[in-house]
Amino acid sequence: YFYCSMKSSFQTVVLAGEPVNVKQVIPDDNLIYDKNAGTNRLSKSGVMKVYQLKKTSKIEIESNSRMYFCSRNDPVIGRITQRTAEFYLVDIGASVDAYLDSLKFEGATKRSKPSLEVGELIFARVEEVSQFERPKLSCISPFSKKAWTTGESYFGPLNKGYSFSCMQTFCRELMVESNILLDG
Repeated sequence: YFYCSMKSSFQTVVLAGEPVNVKQVIPDDNLIYDKNAGTNRLSKSGVMKVYQLKKTSKIEIESNSRMYFCSRNDPVIGRITQRTAEFYLVDIGASVDAYLDSLKFEGATKRSKPSLEVGELIFARVEEVSQFERPKLSCISPFSKKAWTTGESYFGPLNKGYSFSCMQTFCRELMVESNILLDG
């Protein structure tokens, strides 16, 4: 993901609804297009960081909110709260539980799909975010093609370890490659 190895070119405090004055911004969940004004506006308040990519810019907005605001392609750890034959509902700290199709695992079929229990932890990525629907998760990695049955897949069920809640800013700091806490 882009924020793992890049430093922001500048930071500023912003409020929701402010117009964005950055040229060639990649459209994402932090922006709302205003048809009347013909500009992009911010969808939430916080510290705006702008990352310069090759020809475009990427905006990330960090806030000290306890509630998680989903963004597409965010890696998340969630807890299974409900299970059916076709899908799972996963608590990822957002306002509503996320939806995870039981076939959204690498190599999963109707005969060979994971059987997760309520309370289990799962590592997934946010595949789709909509204003009117639950966030949709996926355990299919865009850069690794290992099947979930081998136990070597990037996304999937988490078997060992502990889980605890922490601030989003701390989680994002842990994901930076130069982080000394996870160096080893």
